[in-house]
Amino acid sequence: MPETGSSAGRLTLIQTAFDRVYQPIEEIHEFERVILDSGRWDVVRGLPRLPFFKVGARVVAGCARLLEPVLHRFGGQTQGRTYLSVGYLAPHYFAHKTFPHFLMPGSRRAVWLYDAWEKDLPVIARTLRAWRVRWAFVSSRQAADWLNTAGLPGFQAHWVPEAVSVEAHRRKPWQERGTAVLQLGRRWSAYHAAIEPFCTAAGHRYLYEAVPGRIIYPTRQEFVEGLADARISLCVPSSLTHPGRSGAIETMTWRYLQSMASGCLILGRMPAEMRALFDYEPIVEIDMNRPTQQLAQILAEYERYLPLLERNFEHVRLNHQWSNRLETMERILAGTANPVFPR
Repeated sequence: MPETGSSAGRLTLIQTAFDRVYQPIEEIHEFERVILDSGRWDVVRGLPRLPFFKVGARVVAGCARLLEPVLHRFGGQTQGRTYLSVGYLAPHYFAHKTFPHFLMPGSRRAVWLYDAWEKDLPVIARTLRAWRVRWAFVSSRQAADWLNTAGLPGFQAHWVPEAVSVEAHRRKPWQERGTAVLQLGRRWSAYHAAIEPFCTAAGHRYLYEAVPGRIIYPTRQEFVEGLADARISLCVPSSLTHPGRSGAIETMTWRYLQSMASGCLILGRMPAEMRALFDYEPIVEIDMNRPTQQLAQILAEYERYLPLLERNFEHVRLNHQWSNRLETMERILAGTANPVFPR
């Protein structure tokens, strides 16, 4: 059985048992596959999706505490076990996904979570307290720092950024890429307004969500092929595109690493925390004083960026895959890694 040392005991993943409820569910499954393929973790299944999911999940959350004394009578097998839940931390979703494992006696609870935005941090802290979570691995450094000041008893938050599996992505020669510019997700409106007329007039293929929420690539395979076909991937922090949601939290999302794994040149804004993860400048910063001139120059001189694309791919392959994140988490659980990333 998998062991990490006296602080964590036997490691068990609570595997996500449903699809397409919260996005990006594919990335969650990708991380869970890496955990299971490591051979160092046991696995239990979380609850499957119920009809009328949000209502059903809230019913599970409400009943969980009532059932806890009953579960304690049958929980001898959970002594010294650490359960891990990977994913989002909305209270009702979290209770549903982790039931009944986070209620078992003698067990320790850990989470890896993303989308820990500023306005949600108090709710996240209350949820972590209610479920007596001991370790939170958080994709945002700012959010991890905030949670460590929330006064949660016996609790540690650690910054463990988002990651990628490079073998899940495809790279095409740049000459074969038919999309000049790709902007996935919600647009940065100011930059979009600046470059869209230029791309149309110059005949550059520029793909973006024409209607907010209408995703460009509805399937995972289309998404992988779409990134592989793009020369430039526009990536900016959520604090620019979703300021009402993100607040002051500025974090590196999956999209940066997925773009690098696909061999795209990233044009955008570099979140401050990325400077602790890259010892060089991996992206081209958008110049809003001359956006169309800059874009035209990049497309005209694209070959000069090819060494950067190779360097990015190798850096991600060596340092920012899910396997790297898993090793980091296992060292933390074993008490042998502090700090994990430099300040």
